[in-house]
Amino acid sequence: MFALNTFAPIELIRCFAKKKMTAEKGASFVLISSLAAHEGAQGKSLYAASKGALEGFLPSAAIELAQRRIRLNVIVPGIIETDMSKEFLDKMAEEQRAMIDGSYPLGLGAPEDAASLIHWLLSPESKWATGQSYIIDGGHMVRG
Repeated sequence: MFALNTFAPIELIRCFAKKKMTAEKGASFVLISSLAAHEGAQGKSLYAASKGALEGFLPSAAIELAQRRIRLNVIVPGIIETDMSKEFLDKMAEEQRAMIDGSYPLGLGAPEDAASLIHWLLSPESKWATGQSYIIDGGHMVRG
């Protein structure tokens, strides 16, 4: 779990951010975390820890990379409707699925919801954004 969700992204950033590698001034990296790092769920402790580790890596790494004008941010998406999440959601009882759907005031996300934020973070339009975690969850974390 940690090899895939934590160590691999950190190693990729390390490799690409080397002075002789491809990352140049103005480059931007975006890591993908999960709401699991912010709210408890049965059976998700290792997954949550692996994603939380990315968020813990963010502030110091962003400062280190900023010296070379390279930006680093994290997005923290809620449930995005993909083939993988559909498989997970389809296994739920109707009552459980209704609870999940009801916990997202703006509904579950579509891939383009996260992609548009990632696109902005990778673009020059976000040249002043670094070291931030962006929660994008259709209002899930602020529901009453």
